[in-house]
Amino acid sequence: MEQDGWSVSLKRVKHIWRREGLKVPQKQPKRGRLWLHDGSCIRLRPTHKNHVWSYDFVMDRTHDGKAFRMLTIIDEFTRESLAIHVRRKLNSRDALHRNCTGTSISG
Repeated sequence: MEQDGWSVSLKRVKHIWRREGLKVPQKQPKRGRLWLHDGSCIRLRPTHKNHVWSYDFVMDRTHDGKAFRMLTIIDEFTRESLAIHVRRKLNSRDALHRNCTGTSISG
């Protein structure tokens, strides 16, 4: 609309989209800050192999509808998957146990 010479706000465009039955795109969330104002670090950027690991719980369902969870551990520098642990029920205790055993194996 601005290319055609119209001066409209973003709010008005969203209102028109909704009225016409179109989906309004959601606002993208801001990325988390890497540094605090006092200079301390929140997240480390990996500089070499085995420097920074990350883990995540992933949930899915089998073909018959039963849920299962996967604990995935990856090396941030190489993007290599270090471990995938699959169970019907996983909790934080399992994550700590896997991280401790993974540390002793990989360094």
